[in-house]
Parts: sequence; C-alpha cells; structure tokens
Amino acid sequence: METELQGKGALVVRAYKGTPFYEAKWRNAAAKQFKRRLGRAWLEPDPEGGWRKRRGRVRDGFLDERGAYREMSRLIGEVEAEQ
Repeated sequence: METELQGKGALVVRAYKGTPFYEAKWRNAAAKQFKRRLGRAWLEPDPEGGWRKRRGRVRDGFLDERGAYREMSRLIGEVEAEQ
C-alpha cells in the first residue's frame, strides 16, 4: 500500500515477520531517495491480501494512517533541515 502526500513523499505499509510497519519514502531537491521507518501500524491483514485498520482505539506505540502522515511530514522536514 502506497499513498502520496502532496507530491512530497509516499506512505508505505511493509510487514516484517507478520508485523506491519509504516514507512516514508521521498526524494529531496537533488533527487536523492530516502526511506525511513515511522513505526508499527495499527493494521491487520484483510482477506484479499492487503491491510485494513484494526478495530478499537490506537494503542501507544502504534500509528494509524493519520498519525503516520503527521510523523512522515515531521520526519521529512527534520531530514531536509539537516541538509
């Protein structure tokens, strides 16, 4: 699953040992590609092989889609400010 954020980056869901994580992918002004893990995703597998939101409130240590976008925006700003 990949979703763009105003042309600046893409939010990606990847799984490691069955645990889903959100990752951010983007390119800076010099076209250098970056990819950073944002955190564990509040998702569960769906029957079609994709991911769907878990029921209930998001627990500490997990990100929902909205939180992942906020974290991605913060991270991109932080990384670009360093350069």
